[in-house]
Amino acid sequence: MESQCLEMDPRPVLVVPAHMDRLALELEKLESLMNGWEARYLRLKAQSERLDQEIAGLRDCLKHLTEPRFLADGMLGKLDRESA
Repeated sequence: MESQCLEMDPRPVLVVPAHMDRLALELEKLESLMNGWEARYLRLKAQSERLDQEIAGLRDCLKHLTEPRFLADGMLGKLDRESA
């Protein structure tokens, strides 16, 4: 069986001027949507970076609280009772 290749039509595409206005409006809508999504992405990226920093801080606190001197002195249990 012989494979068939579709070739691009070499003729230029004719755009009717009446359709150009509609195409321009559609392009503006798409650009607006794209800008909105880009702004959302940047807000989420900044929020993600802030959360990453908070998580790193919490990990440092946890590491500090689980040091052997705190566990041996029973400080962790004392802190739990005070927070309750």
